[in-house]
Amino acid sequence: MLLRYSAIILLLFSSALCSAQNIKFSAENIGKEIFQKTQNGDTRSTYLGKITDKDSKILFYVVKEFSRIKAANVYHGNSWLIFYGPEKKFSAKYHFDLPNELPFKLHTNKLYFYDIDEKPVKVLNTLIDKQLPKLIFNSSLITFTQ
Repeated sequence: MLLRYSAIILLLFSSALCSAQNIKFSAENIGKEIFQKTQNGDTRSTYLGKITDKDSKILFYVVKEFSRIKAANVYHGNSWLIFYGPEKKFSAKYHFDLPNELPFKLHTNKLYFYDIDEKPVKVLNTLIDKQLPKLIFNSSLITFTQ
């Protein structure tokens, strides 16, 4: 049983990294969703934009992603916020429980989130700079490159 869950986790992790190959990190693709069918499910990736320093040097490209994998008769979903370095190689990945917890936009190095627990719904934001935070709101399972 543990081997099966390990395989599912590995598949989800590799699927998140592979799907970014289909994303063009350009201004005209910001906000466009890319749908990719996989052998056991599907992945929806959206390029949110880039994070730059004060000299407009690119620090990170940011992608949000929702993946589903079929296990028996049900699908299991994972929501990820993924950061790629200026050379477009994986830097960090944050796991969120639900797809509606992912940010809906990136503007001037700020990620914008809906706080659906508040009535009326509030918009929260967090500034990202040279160093990525250990947590982004209620994210978990953070993976960083060495």
